[in-house]
Amino acid sequence: MAFDSRRDATDVQSAVRIYCENAVGWIEGHISESRSLGEAYYEGLTRLAPTPGRSKVTVTVARDAVKAVLTSIGRVFTQTDTIAEFASDDEFDQAVCKEMTMYANNVFHKYGGYVALMEAATDALKSRAGIVMVRLAQKEVKLPKIKLEENDYGTDEKTEDEVQGGEAEFAQEQPQQPPQDQQQPQKPPQDQQQPQKPQRKPKEEPLYRNSWTLECAPPETFILDEKATCIENSHMCGIRRPMKISDIIACTKGLDDEYIEQEFSLENLYSLPPGDDSSQLQNETNRRRRFDVLEYDQNPSERASKTVLFTEIWIRIDIDGDGEAELRHMILCGPLYEIYYNAPIQCVPVAMFKADLQPHVPFPISMAEDLVQDQDGQTSILRSIIDNVALVNAPRTLINDGITNLDDAKRTEIGSLIRVNGPLDQAMRELTTEFAAGQTLPVLEYMRTVSESRSGVTKLSQGIDPNALQATSRIAANAAVQGGDSRIELICRNLAETGVKALFVAIIRVAMYEMKGNTSLRMPDGQFKQISPGMWHDQVAVNVTVGMGNGKI
Repeated sequence: MAFDSRRDATDVQSAVRIYCENAVGWIEGHISESRSLGEAYYEGLTRLAPTPGRSKVTVTVARDAVKAVLTSIGRVFTQTDTIAEFASDDEFDQAVCKEMTMYANNVFHKYGGYVALMEAATDALKSRAGIVMVRLAQKEVKLPKIKLEENDYGTDEKTEDEVQGGEAEFAQEQPQQPPQDQQQPQKPPQDQQQPQKPQRKPKEEPLYRNSWTLECAPPETFILDEKATCIENSHMCGIRRPMKISDIIACTKGLDDEYIEQEFSLENLYSLPPGDDSSQLQNETNRRRRFDVLEYDQNPSERASKTVLFTEIWIRIDIDGDGEAELRHMILCGPLYEIYYNAPIQCVPVAMFKADLQPHVPFPISMAEDLVQDQDGQTSILRSIIDNVALVNAPRTLINDGITNLDDAKRTEIGSLIRVNGPLDQAMRELTTEFAAGQTLPVLEYMRTVSESRSGVTKLSQGIDPNALQATSRIAANAAVQGGDSRIELICRNLAETGVKALFVAIIRVAMYEMKGNTSLRMPDGQFKQISPGMWHDQVAVNVTVGMGNGKI
């Protein structure tokens, strides 16, 4: 057992279950509803119920604002190949910082860092926070064996045929020795040179192939204890999601057997109860996907496809009973959070992106939530304008059904005839509708101005509006453009200080603590260098290359 004898495994299991249940209850009770609201408005939905026979158009204010900001985010963070760099005040650390900078940026560009960054930024703008997980998988590379084997001294042992052939060739090349009476007198033993003992070849270290994964996790799968304000000061954080048994067995391969509490076998996982499809987690996932995920758990022959709740947490808990909480990596399965894996770990490989810095709050209000009332108001006004224009162009008609043919009246083709059996003034009459859209359009424009001031995304921040800059001086035009970019610059800086820094620090820490052996790094001059991440340290500063000024570097 991985647990110390001073604390029973049942106590640890009970404490972990309480932590997880409290975190899930807090997330689903206070965060999930607001997060789902921002997600729904980003998808173009609204709380206004459509009226039958009326316009159902929706103004996508939240989505337009988020996409406008994402354009600047992609440009700001990817303007150079060096997204972030490490620096230190100690001159002896400069070489190490250079290696760390080159290696972390190489991992970012090679293993989907841009996609993870943009997805996390999108989640931060519409779902309060974006979560990126960093994983490292290493596979030992087995070199092909050579035919010659090494003896105790590191020399090659040849086969019998090679030895015989070598002796015959050696005999042909060496001159024949003279008889013993003609041989030169031998040197004294002290003058003879002692044969050198062959040196033993150094043992080669195993080679590993590194495979990194930078994955943006869905916001609803992330859990955090209710007293935390960020990952650094949290007692517990993790990812909770339903997974198939076959996927669980595949993703847990390579774990240290010393810390496996229960085997990740088909029999053990299949005995767990299935995931609760009616939970808030599954409901939020289905709303985002706009369809219900069907699970084929009822087929007994497909045991590996059964869905089980899979939870991966990083928790600070006292395992050995010494009064100090240690950081542990645990894998839990089932709705009761049964511990299957429990190992010590040095860091939490998770980065949390925030677009807004709301003090003392782990999940700040998102931009999509700020624009909820604006989307409702503009949608209501636009629907009324469209309905008014439609009634002006196609007014309603009063019909005397006693003297008018209803089938003819229902026909709306131009030039169609309507048959009547009496005077026309008594048969039918159009109801004229006054055109009021002209008076309503300024109200809609005002609502758009309010939403722009609330989100910070203006026409000037997306490009110079020639109508707004007519008869405007150069200095005033430049000030207007930079004023529209200031809010976007703040969002980029918040994402850099919260998420990008944490992502690069997580890459370096995972390389330091989890990577086995050395790895190869390509230098700017094209040469390759062997580096040892285990010799690095994380007591350095991280500087993110963020384009400040006008956002259009």
